Amino acid sequence: MYCPRCRVEKLNGRFCSACGVKLDKIPTCGYCGTEIWSTAKYCSGCGKKKEDALDKATSNESILKEAARQEEVAKKKKGFLKRLLGM
Repeated sequence: MYCPRCRVEKLNGRFCSACGVKLDKIPTCGYCGTEIWSTAKYCSGCGKKKEDALDKATSNESILKEAARQEEVAKKKKGFLKRLLGM
């Protein structure tokens, strides 16, 4: 991947190490995890249509966020019960 401002090859990170511009996250396929470039019509990893692959990724992210939220609620309930029972 190349920096959109200075065209230096970017390896990892959220900012370009040469010019400091913030780099956008490249979306990944919800089926196989391969990065999907904005110019792509299909995933280069599994061949799914770009729209389907990104819809699946969005769906997966929503599921993970909800699971994390439920886990946080469960921790709070457990802490409340411990305080209530004096443990």
